[in-house]
Amino acid sequence: MNTILRTTLFSLIGATLLFSSCRKEGNNEKLDKNNNESSSELVPATTGSWWLMRADDNSVSKTTATGEDSTVNGGAYDYFEMKDTSTGYITPKFYAKNTDYYINLIDLSDGDGQYVAAIICTVDPKDGDTWTNTSQMEYSGMTVDLKTEGEVTEINGTLTLNGHTYTNVIHTRNILKGKVHNTPVWINCGELNMDIKPGVGILKSDLDVHILSFFQKQISNSLLDYHIEN
Repeated sequence: MNTILRTTLFSLIGATLLFSSCRKEGNNEKLDKNNNESSSELVPATTGSWWLMRADDNSVSKTTATGEDSTVNGGAYDYFEMKDTSTGYITPKFYAKNTDYYINLIDLSDGDGQYVAAIICTVDPKDGDTWTNTSQMEYSGMTVDLKTEGEVTEINGTLTLNGHTYTNVIHTRNILKGKVHNTPVWINCGELNMDIKPGVGILKSDLDVHILSFFQKQISNSLLDYHIEN
């Protein structure tokens, strides 16, 4: 994911010119971190709960709920660990609920812990709910603005994965955009689609990155099995 992001940013830098412009804060940047609470209604955080996910390259990861809270950048989050079943590499995962939104932390720094809080869904989702996520990062000495435009497109969906049918599935669509800081025009970078089952978690995600004619990449992850500890 981080390699894709860096390639994306490189393409953006090569495709834009510098002009004067202001960056508007997204809904995520307006949230008060002191309002973070458990996201267990969406992604159960009870100790011992786990999820097996398979990517389209057949790699498998296991995410486990630690049952612990973790404070990151002044906000409290449910702490999970995602382990690559082949390499044993562990990636920290963080989720929380904040007022009207469920959020997670995205690491834009290849493991250096430069996390950005991003909205993944509304707490009481309705068809047509929208939100924006915005952030900045440094790349090759330049400041790059990042934005996603999210929307709930379905709240009563049905999805069958590995012989199990899930109902009341929430589908979200996020348009990915980016630009060099102080440029006036956002460049479309692709989209991220997610299927979420409240009380189970993320069932499926499909990331489609395309930067003009420079770069294209698709990544899919789907739930193989899970266990929710009561």
